[in-house]
Amino acid sequence: MSDIHDPFTNKQLTELALMQAENSAQAEKALAATAHQAVAGLVMSALLLHELERLGFVDHNTLREEAVERALSIKPPEVGASVARVIKTLFDGEPPAAPGADLTTVNGGQTDAKH
Repeated sequence: MSDIHDPFTNKQLTELALMQAENSAQAEKALAATAHQAVAGLVMSALLLHELERLGFVDHNTLREEAVERALSIKPPEVGASVARVIKTLFDGEPPAAPGADLTTVNGGQTDAKH
């Protein structure tokens, strides 16, 4: 690398750009893996809760109410509201009430929902 008073050479800038591109690619892979692990954990939790409910250890309505209440405490509030809508949809087994509502939208942007 050059010292702080010398400009970067084209070769150094190219090396920095390539390192940044590799760093970004690795971060993308790590985030994708984390997202898939989170989804797998959620599915396992849902299956466990379903089985506990089936066995009579958990009340469906109480569980739904508590889940929605906890979701609404998530910050920022729009994310909490979105999570609460997903929970209501899952518990009620119905699509979202709002026409055109998309459960893959978070903070106004589309997520990459390829699960």
